[in-house]
Amino acid sequence: MKSATPGTTPELPLIAVSSDARFEAAVNPGTAPLFLVELLLQFTDQLEQIGELVIVVLVGALLTPATSAGNNIADLFLLSFIIRPLAVLVGLARTPLGAEKGLTGWFGIRGIGSLYYLAYAVQHGLSQSRTEVVANTVLAAITISVAMHGITVTPLMNWYGRRDQPSDA
Repeated sequence: MKSATPGTTPELPLIAVSSDARFEAAVNPGTAPLFLVELLLQFTDQLEQIGELVIVVLVGALLTPATSAGNNIADLFLLSFIIRPLAVLVGLARTPLGAEKGLTGWFGIRGIGSLYYLAYAVQHGLSQSRTEVVANTVLAAITISVAMHGITVTPLMNWYGRRDQPSDA
């Protein structure tokens, strides 16, 4: 790795190189701040992944036969395939985004947002009888969303990554 001098940008990533180069990056005044930022970003990414795992496990532990009962299927279908995508498309209508609108509409808000909204509703007076129905619907929606998006994320993101590349035809 080349040493950084004032006015030059060091080669990135600094944390993905040999241990000698990492030590150099950590002690060199020109690269130490970037090295620290990369380490912190890597650490927070790992914490986020651990947090996601914990939440998925907790949601799985909360699932009951009542949660997956067929009475919510129509609501979940409308929410996943019609309401959320349309709401995102309307919300992003005046933006210059292209295919990103469709991807955002498909992937939508992460499941944790639904749990926040559920907690907000419970805190602000959702009746006990309605809480169970709403909580079961939210848990079922998160479960379906995790499965649906987990299956489709790789092919959709591969398509998105290839769409701007020129073909070799």
